[in-house]
Amino acid sequence: IAGYHQFHAVNAAVEETVRASGMAGGDGSLAEGKGRYWSGRMHGGKPGDRRAGVVWHTQGSGKSLSMLFFAARVVRHPLMRNPTLVVLTDRNDLDDQLYGQFQRCADLLGQTPVQASSREHLRELLNRASGGVVFTTIHKFAALTPSPLPSPTGRGGRSHYRGGFDFSGLKERARELRKNQTPAEEILWELLRSRQLNGAKFRRQHQIGDYVCDFYCADAELAVECDGASHSTPEAVAHDKKRDAYLVSRGVRVLRFPNRAVLDETTHVLEQICALLPSTPGRGAGGEGNVERDGRMEMLSDRSNIVVIADEAHRSQYGFGGRVNARGEMSYGFASNLRDALPNASFIGFTGTPIEQDDVNTPAVFGHYIDVYDISRAVE
Repeated sequence: IAGYHQFHAVNAAVEETVRASGMAGGDGSLAEGKGRYWSGRMHGGKPGDRRAGVVWHTQGSGKSLSMLFFAARVVRHPLMRNPTLVVLTDRNDLDDQLYGQFQRCADLLGQTPVQASSREHLRELLNRASGGVVFTTIHKFAALTPSPLPSPTGRGGRSHYRGGFDFSGLKERARELRKNQTPAEEILWELLRSRQLNGAKFRRQHQIGDYVCDFYCADAELAVECDGASHSTPEAVAHDKKRDAYLVSRGVRVLRFPNRAVLDETTHVLEQICALLPSTPGRGAGGEGNVERDGRMEMLSDRSNIVVIADEAHRSQYGFGGRVNARGEMSYGFASNLRDALPNASFIGFTGTPIEQDDVNTPAVFGHYIDVYDISRAVE
């Protein structure tokens, strides 16, 4: 059963979504009346502008359930004509958590949600005539690239390329680390795997001599490390210096990034990695890693009754914070991939924290607040 704040927010969000989608037709008037903030202020959006708005409900107020109630209302709205909902997160663990919540309440949705397991699977799910509730991470919106040409003769055959020295303890440690990746490592792996960045092949938790690297590219002889707070102690700093010196002695370059940088400045991290990767024959130097894209992602559907529901919509790792041009459009990054794939989709964001005053990107993609339920109102 919805709380009163969820009831009002969901009703307003549904109205704004119909408005933003342009599915009402004609002059854009809605069957349920004009969309309004619960506080009484007008949203100010135009019919068909694809920006439904942002619901800010403070942490602990049942945001996941609010998203579920919203989804259940939208899929049944007659003006939306059996829409497809894309529930978007920026981390695998959040994707699993939300998917589990929706799956347990499939009766409320009237259908069984589906979780995209890969970029190929996502394309299959979205290339449909109508309907469906699809769960995915933003990182799956990356252009599929053809397999690159084989590495030149003599590359990739070094003794440490396929597993390094035969230290069984290190191999077991590498397997353990693969199963227990941090959120920053999960995000970076989604971006580096399958030759997405300049056609370069990366391996995760790769053994080189006495050490296990977070990510390693043999063709570039490059190790990429994600460092958490434990790396800031004097002992850890000394250990990392010793480790890096060993890798350098093996001809390996090392890039270290704090976990926070990977989460908050993802594009900048990718640019630094890409700068050290060799150009692969048949590919541009910029690669296809969502840094500077020469090509565009293929369109998956041009339907107007597709609604993208983004969890924690303000966070920069979505790539919405890349660049906003003079027309308010995103010029590159995952947001651009998303727009290319679903050009007529409408966007609505849910967040547990407020949008920063200097954040121009979140309103450019989602619009402004639909409903606000902060701590002070929760207390009242």
